[in-house]
Amino acid sequence: MANERENLKQFISKKSDKTFWNVFSILTKLFPEAEIYLVGGMVRDIARGDESADYDFVIKDVPTNTIQKKLSTVGKVELVGKTFGVYKWKPEGEKFHVDIALPRTDHAFGTGGYKDVDVQFDHTLHIHKDLERRDFTVNAVALRLNDGEIFDPYNGLKDIQENILRAVGDPHTRFKEDYSRLLRGIRFTCQLNFSLEPKTSEALVQYILRLNDTLEDGTWKVPRELVAKEMLKAFVANPIKALDSYDRYGALKLLLPEVCDMKGCEQPPNWHSEGDVYVHTKLAISNIFSQEFTHEFNTSFEALSKEKPKTAALVIFAILFHDLGKPPTMQTPEKDGTDRIRYNNHDSVGAQLAGDICERLALSAPEKHGINCGDLVWIVRNHMVHVMGEITEMKNTTIEKYFFNDNVPGDALIMTMWADASATIQEETKGPSFSGYNALLKKLAEVRMFLDDRDRLPEALLNGNEIMKALKLPSSPELGTIIEALREEQLTGNISTPEEALVFIKKYKT
Repeated sequence: MANERENLKQFISKKSDKTFWNVFSILTKLFPEAEIYLVGGMVRDIARGDESADYDFVIKDVPTNTIQKKLSTVGKVELVGKTFGVYKWKPEGEKFHVDIALPRTDHAFGTGGYKDVDVQFDHTLHIHKDLERRDFTVNAVALRLNDGEIFDPYNGLKDIQENILRAVGDPHTRFKEDYSRLLRGIRFTCQLNFSLEPKTSEALVQYILRLNDTLEDGTWKVPRELVAKEMLKAFVANPIKALDSYDRYGALKLLLPEVCDMKGCEQPPNWHSEGDVYVHTKLAISNIFSQEFTHEFNTSFEALSKEKPKTAALVIFAILFHDLGKPPTMQTPEKDGTDRIRYNNHDSVGAQLAGDICERLALSAPEKHGINCGDLVWIVRNHMVHVMGEITEMKNTTIEKYFFNDNVPGDALIMTMWADASATIQEETKGPSFSGYNALLKKLAEVRMFLDDRDRLPEALLNGNEIMKALKLPSSPELGTIIEALREEQLTGNISTPEEALVFIKKYKT
């Protein structure tokens, strides 16, 4: 705990985060009489020695109307709902928002509904009263910026030191106040690599089924948008731990029963000696954190998660869902008289299931990690395209359509294919089967394009209007056939100039 306190003291003394201290300077000029506290996630992260830009302040000894009025003079201010009463302040000239609130207490109505609580504000309230309303002890630490004093009434710094996530006070009370804290707790264990304190863990298991409770008007007590936010954050932070935690605490069966169905779904051992579909999927996800993945794509998945969180979320869930169609399409020699275990059309069936889940859980809703449901469905439907038939016979225009088209997530599809191949362990060789994937790479090389070389794709030699004019041809299916044939010749390298293109289309039409 000494290190955690020292990290907070150094944050005060060194003032190395210039942007943060500039914000604090503005606040002290606006409210010279106030006690200004930094609370929540940023205090926790600083104590752990991590960087953070989660500016969350509590301002004491200043009435609410005064805070709003003065903040408005130096930026844009919005009240985030009457329930929580937090001001979102965007300082002049800045792109980020700052959360500012008065000390407050909560009085939950006991429904477990998100925001189903009466919040009472009191600018004279001691900071300890504000901290007792928070969810977990690691988030219930405050740093008074005026003088650097640390307020830690629930020993959150000790829990940070011991990597423990513990509810503030009675965990049953905390979860019954707001069931969204159930998923929030799992998410924190994934992001921070913490373990749940036993009593908190027991309460989480007890209340997990309440995530699907509804209010009298039929709406969810925990909005699906909030479920999506917590789920995506957890899986992007640590997908294997997230999957195991959701399974352990019952959230997987409750929210993603289609994933649970993959357990015990057998696979042909000669191709999948790694185990059933669920084991295969977990292995595929874990492999994206390997050095082999980093070498293959010239970036680690951790770096991708920071730079392109939406792409990272898409890849994780594409891998998680890529074989959803296997359980419902499974055929066996004993039951169906097939020559071996088969999953005919599992890619299309899985795509339908993936789309249903994406809509059901509002996975597209979160601003930072939201998944495009159409992209997710497209990847699941096409994750087998490189092994469907002889890839050397695949047209270059087909390769372009799947992997180098700005309208589809070709890069994420290739990453999903690699992960799938890396977890397909052949019984004979005891190693992964990359034959189809490598054949795809060879085909990609033939059109002189690969992943980050998308800008090298040559422009079309003739557009549709130019072809119609040259051939005196109206817009028609025949025109589309000619355009595709011309593009195939160009990508194969048989023609390279507009003049050659004119010669080709005239001969093609005749």
